[in-house]
Order: sequence, then C-alpha cells, then structure tokens
Amino acid sequence: YLRGLRQERWFYQTPQQARKYVQSLIANARQQVWIIDPYFGVVELFRFALGTTRMGVDTRLLVGGDRLTDDDLVEPSSEAGESLLRQLTHHKKRKPVEARVMTGKPAVHDRFLVVDDTAWLSGSSLQSLGMRASMVVQILDAAPVIAELAAIMNDKTLTETLEAWVERRRQIRLAVNWNV
Repeated sequence: YLRGLRQERWFYQTPQQARKYVQSLIANARQQVWIIDPYFGVVELFRFALGTTRMGVDTRLLVGGDRLTDDDLVEPSSEAGESLLRQLTHHKKRKPVEARVMTGKPAVHDRFLVVDDTAWLSGSSLQSLGMRASMVVQILDAAPVIAELAAIMNDKTLTETLEAWVERRRQIRLAVNWNV
C-alpha cells in the first residue's frame, strides 16, 4: 500500500478471496475500525468486526434495523438484533465493539469500512462481497467521508444504540403478542 495511491479490488465469484482481503485490512488496524453496513449481522461480527489483532482498537458498527428483525442465522430462535447484542456483550471484555442501528429510513446506503485514517467503499454488503461482481475501492480523500460518517453515527435522530433498539423491538413484540 503506497500512501496517496488508491487501492481497488475487483471480486467475482470469489467470496473467500474478498473476505480475506477485508479481514487483512481490519487485522492491521492500529486505532479504529468502523464497519458501516445496513445488512451486517452476527456472522459478519465473527468474520470481520472481531478481527482486530491489537488491543484498544476503537471498533464501531453502524447497521440497519431491517436485517436485525430477521431470524438469526447463528441463533434461529432469536431475532438477529438480539443475537448480535448477546454476542457483543459476551465478547465485550476481550474485544469491545460499539454498535449503533440506523432508525427509520437508513441514512447510509453504501457500505463503508474505515481503518485508522483510511476508508473504503463497497456497493456490496460484507455478507455477499465477491459472490457477484463487486469492488472495494479506497477513498482517496477519506477525512471528509470519515467526518460525515461520524456525524451520522453520533446523530441520535438517525441512530440509536443496539441495546436501545433491541429493547424497543422487545416492547413492540410484547405489545403485538398482548393484542393477539
């Protein structure tokens, strides 16, 4: 990697190669890893977010609520959001990860990966990267993009903590079941 030169990676029918590429970016993080992906779930937590190799790396997720209401792939009897929260809580001492959920219409459509002061853009979700033709493109002027992503993550009108989101979903399900 040469500073100032953009990296672009094309993946087609090579999900394992794509996964290894993203994992290597995350593993080399020194200060921060942010994963912004509306379709992020528990499987991606294990494949990517817990992949930092240094202690103290600020790891954050910004995910969409739509996928979190699905049955979880790891714990089929739970919603994905509940399962993700359980896994984050379980790994909190070893690898703390802050997770926020986009509320309403998601403020972010594309997928972003921020590692230290570098950012990548992917049109494909991490869960399906490389299955179909897709790219990961390094953003040359990452600082303004990182600042905008931080502003969205910190905007309480656009996002909420995963804990608050899961609790709100529980209340909604209780109210629906109560009325049945």
